Amino acid sequence: MASSSSSSVVAEGSAARRFWIAAFHTREAAFAAYTPFLVSLAAGNLRLDAFRHYIAQDAHFLHAFARA
Repeated sequence: MASSSSSSVVAEGSAARRFWIAAFHTREAAFAAYTPFLVSLAAGNLRLDAFRHYIAQDAHFLHAFARA
């Protein structure tokens, strides 16, 4: 578990690492840890257009959430 490639990208002792170690026992968390978006984001090589798409989707979600 601690030797997986995704956990090696996250800083030792960080909140993200503690969260993933605690949540890794669920199947959903294991699948979420290996999405191409998150792996690229953690590795620092996420394409700019992918990041812009994420920000646009997040803004759309937050706008809808604020109206609810």
